[in-house]
Amino acid sequence: MLLKRYFLVLGTAEKILEHILDYLQPWNTAQRADSMEDYIIMHQVFISTEKLCQLLMQHYRSEDVENSDFAKSLKRRVIYFTVRWSHIGSYLFSASPAVQAFLAVSWSWTL
Repeated sequence: MLLKRYFLVLGTAEKILEHILDYLQPWNTAQRADSMEDYIIMHQVFISTEKLCQLLMQHYRSEDVENSDFAKSLKRRVIYFTVRWSHIGSYLFSASPAVQAFLAVSWSWTL
């Protein structure tokens, strides 16, 4: 019998998001992080949607990354996180002006 184990991570909402984005491997379907989906579902408990959008924008536009391959990978991870968020919380995407603004800005970045 396989038991799911959770680890308690103490930190701010910002640090937890950073950890999720750092260790997210969307291409590895066997090791997809349940923590990302848990964070997406529960984010409103500890961080506002507006703040989450701001943090995702900061990570996507991070200029202090020296390695361009890492910067591209981080951008892909932010996009993947956003796509998963849209699938899990699709009702929020149609209702939140902050998310709509975030999507409009992020769409312009990808062009």
